[in-house]
Amino acid sequence: DAKQYLESRGLSAETIETLGIGYAPPQGLLSHLKQKGFSADLASRAGLLNERGQEKFRERIMFPIRDLYGKPVGFGGRITRKDTKAPKYLNSPASPVFEKRRLLYGLDVSRDFIRKTGYAILVEGYMDYAVLFEQGVVNAAAALGTAFTEQHAVLLKRFAQKVYLCFDADEAGMKAAMRSFQILAPGGLYVYGVPLPPGEDPDSFIRS
Repeated sequence: DAKQYLESRGLSAETIETLGIGYAPPQGLLSHLKQKGFSADLASRAGLLNERGQEKFRERIMFPIRDLYGKPVGFGGRITRKDTKAPKYLNSPASPVFEKRRLLYGLDVSRDFIRKTGYAILVEGYMDYAVLFEQGVVNAAAALGTAFTEQHAVLLKRFAQKVYLCFDADEAGMKAAMRSFQILAPGGLYVYGVPLPPGEDPDSFIRS
């Protein structure tokens, strides 16, 4: 199911490998970590177990969230099953190594391209970023299921002077863009909005 979903979104094996996209099976992570010498307590502190001690990410497509040096510090997981009330996306909780207000998805891959072009295209989700990357738009980054922050502005200024907000062409996307503008512009960035045709998102627009 996971492989078919990624293929249906147009992602090549090369993009999947570059971004480290994987899959979390129904169980097996905790026993694997114990074999590697990691305790359940450490796995819990890292956000891999829930409050009941169960594996947090199960039957999900996994997007590793990496720091600027390419080291995984958290995960985003997308559900593959449709017959469930579980949230579509699940992110790692805050941990000693993971603060989503200080991280942007894909920046470890895109930072040199952003620096070279002088601007970054900011999108809302993992798949938006992955599809843009697949189509050759390699100077993008994505928020981690939350609004952009002042820390994001400081981080982006290390690589670019301009950012383009490319969100969904609906009311929620427009409101998110306005909130992001109000946060990023005072940080010294030139902020622009990218209006998409009604009903489009960055993923669907670039593929069409």
